[in-house]
Amino acid sequence: MYVIIDGEVIINDPETKKIYANLYSGDFFGELALLDDEPRSASAITKQASRLIGFFRTDLLTLIERSPELGNRVLLNLSRVLGERLRKTNQEMAKSSE
Repeated sequence: MYVIIDGEVIINDPETKKIYANLYSGDFFGELALLDDEPRSASAITKQASRLIGFFRTDLLTLIERSPELGNRVLLNLSRVLGERLRKTNQEMAKSSE
């Protein structure tokens, strides 16, 4: 998972180039990589010089081991964000099928 410190990142389909999201400072992407080993389904491309911080599965597992309460808060927040993104995707799919 990457957190954008500053800059702008576009998330798009690598084949069609359809843009899924424009992300800015404070946003993050790649959170599913913390939870599974599946291949990525989108590309992340910076639109300008950007600074990112990587937070990887080993970091999450270490955090959970050292501080279970904090690790659980991180997991709950990730779950909340994933739920929000899934709801948004479902709404967009419903609109496009009308």
